[in-house]
Amino acid sequence: MSMPPSALSNAPPKRLKNLFVPPPPDKCTRCNNRVYQMEKIGPVNEVIFHKQCFKCKECGQHLSLKTYFTNQTDFSDPEVYCSKHCPKVRHNALYFRFSV
Repeated sequence: MSMPPSALSNAPPKRLKNLFVPPPPDKCTRCNNRVYQMEKIGPVNEVIFHKQCFKCKECGQHLSLKTYFTNQTDFSDPEVYCSKHCPKVRHNALYFRFSV
């Protein structure tokens, strides 16, 4: 017994235009406008920036892929920071006294 062609899971689409649906445009995380390939930086933390929007969230210093930092205390934060303003994990120094 054979199955009718319409019952196959990999049946061709009914309309040819359904094959050529473009992906949604990339949006800049900072300004929420469309990012074209020539002005794109990223993905960084799974988000995309314009070159002009790729700057420290706190002071506005322009950053590069070599000079940016990410939030070390909140991994869901998509923003980028300079080295001075990057939220860092604070460790309490533990000192041990050893007796000899």
